[in-house]
Amino acid sequence: MNTMSSTYFFSNIEINENNRLFIDSIEQYAEENTLPTYVIHSPLAEKKYTYSFSAGMIILIPNHKIIVVNNGGDEEDFEDYFEDFFEDLGHLSDRYEYRKILGRPRKWKTELLADTNIPDSNQEIQEFLTEFKIDDNKTKSRQIELLISLCIGSINHIDKISEDLPQTTLEKVKQNIILFDGDQTRFIFKKKKDDRITIQGLAGTGKTELLLHKVKELYTENDENRIAFTCFNKALANSLKSRVPLFFDFMKVEEQIKWGERLWIMHSWGSKNDPNNVGMYSLICKRYGIPFQGLMQGSFDSACREAINYLSNIKEDIHPIFDYVLIDESQDFQESFFELCELVTSKTVYVAGDIFQNIFQANTSDSSPDFLLNKCYRTDPRTLMFAHAVGFGLFEEKGIRKLTNKQWEACGYNVEKDTDEEMVLTRDPLRKFTDIDYKEIDSIKLIEYDNQNQEQRFGNKLIGIIEEIKEQNPTVGPDDIAIVVLDKGNKYFDLMGQIGVHVGAHFDWKVNTLYNSKNLKKNTLSISNINNIKGLEFPFVICISHERIGENVRKRNSLYMTLTRSFITSYLFISKANNEDFIKTVSEGLNNIKVSNKLIFNKPKQYIDQAELTLDVNDISVSQRDIVDEIFSEIAHNKPHAKMDIQDSAKQDILRRIVYTIAPDSTNKQQIREIIYSNLINIGIK
Repeated sequence: MNTMSSTYFFSNIEINENNRLFIDSIEQYAEENTLPTYVIHSPLAEKKYTYSFSAGMIILIPNHKIIVVNNGGDEEDFEDYFEDFFEDLGHLSDRYEYRKILGRPRKWKTELLADTNIPDSNQEIQEFLTEFKIDDNKTKSRQIELLISLCIGSINHIDKISEDLPQTTLEKVKQNIILFDGDQTRFIFKKKKDDRITIQGLAGTGKTELLLHKVKELYTENDENRIAFTCFNKALANSLKSRVPLFFDFMKVEEQIKWGERLWIMHSWGSKNDPNNVGMYSLICKRYGIPFQGLMQGSFDSACREAINYLSNIKEDIHPIFDYVLIDESQDFQESFFELCELVTSKTVYVAGDIFQNIFQANTSDSSPDFLLNKCYRTDPRTLMFAHAVGFGLFEEKGIRKLTNKQWEACGYNVEKDTDEEMVLTRDPLRKFTDIDYKEIDSIKLIEYDNQNQEQRFGNKLIGIIEEIKEQNPTVGPDDIAIVVLDKGNKYFDLMGQIGVHVGAHFDWKVNTLYNSKNLKKNTLSISNINNIKGLEFPFVICISHERIGENVRKRNSLYMTLTRSFITSYLFISKANNEDFIKTVSEGLNNIKVSNKLIFNKPKQYIDQAELTLDVNDISVSQRDIVDEIFSEIAHNKPHAKMDIQDSAKQDILRRIVYTIAPDSTNKQQIREIIYSNLINIGIK
């Protein structure tokens, strides 16, 4: 068996004739039982914990004791190996404050650890492991998973895990102990030297969290590595910049972060003049003297291509700025940005994105990613099935995109049935929900509203759903919920503002409009458009679609992405007046998912023109409001004395004038710029 490719299995043990059969059997056991299983020599994330005894193996499997195996080595040396490992595991427990749940090491040594010799080749692996299996004891199982997390570096925030077993659905999910699977562990710890390493995964497969761990590994590898972490979206970049110091503190990184010297976290574009708006591209321009192209001069793709041309002419004088670059949400970019980053990076560029970039875009690549993450650990499988079905139009007469069986498998599905007429797909259950009765969770709800009927009006329905969430989850807070409006246009910014006022007043909650703040806030309800929700997750997500969904590929992609932001329930609010046929069709498909736990559909008889699948990623990420904000940012920098006038008295009026003068959704940069400057002159700001 290939011990380097299994999702459920990870091993860093050097294979030899003595252990080959045993390790293969362990891997087979992991696959058959869908259990994350690890065979390691020492704790993975702690470089200082190394052992001279080479014949030792540590077997880590949930619901089993930690099994320390002697593969034919000297018995006394093995005893030292076992004691050293136990001592180091105790230190890790203290270091990450796991003691409050695990207790002192002497108490759990005999109950949770075992030492043994490698079994005889005739002994079945099932029989061997049965001896170390923990009885149906949830407390011990929880302790074992915490110990495994210490060994593989999948450290959990112990403050989020109560000493008592969680009781409610919300608390069970929030306190779920996270264990990296085999693919995730390989990405973090496997050494691979390439100019570019690609990671593709579904939403919720933990890409961003893995990138944080990779940043930590690279930063602590030596005291010289220069690392940049970037993404297109400003809100996500701000979130990452806030998260990294907290993550380093949590992971007990002793080195001080040297910002702008060894570590940079920034969004991809940036500004030419604003020192508070440094982006990957603007930093590259500044370092190499490249003429900067802003939003008004063209697309981000064209700016990157011009920068590549400039650097190509001075190739011998390029001194790399970075040793490593990590790019999150790579589906927001075109190839030019990756090539630009490679030109200024001495070692490796890590490119992480959603598998769907190869499905929703026509310019697909036949090359396989270096790491494929298709096990979604955030979202209930039923939510994911529904999100995919809606995204691809699977329940409708006319589909959006036809996938091959290979593509379905890349998305983590098992093809149970495939005929000319029908397809049946399944997903493996999530360990996250093994302690929860599926009947406790209605993970996806379709809510139709009718503004012609007073009782069915949008505002009343929205308040009712939040009341329901609060009633079913007594400990829920405002920051456990996000409201996302999918429709584009300035009137929907007004709608988000109205929702904030209405919901905030009704529940006495603070409200955070992510399209303004670009940052999450504690104890505050998040309201956002599609551009500022990427990379974020919440227990409950309310997704609002007022306009007709139809065959709009961008809308379909946005639906998929938003519905998969939740890790308990996603609510799809949809206007009955504009989507009556759509509601009827997908409601039937959703009911089938809930009853069968399978994605069952009659294959669409036709599909939209595949040329329509080509998405301009810059159009997706840059809205009219983004362009306006960028221009005001430039003006505020160049005219600091006018900043308060612009922000407080002029901006809203000018926004309204833009809507009246040109189309509400227009992103014609030159027209918007002319309107803004002419109106500023009218109010005396030149």
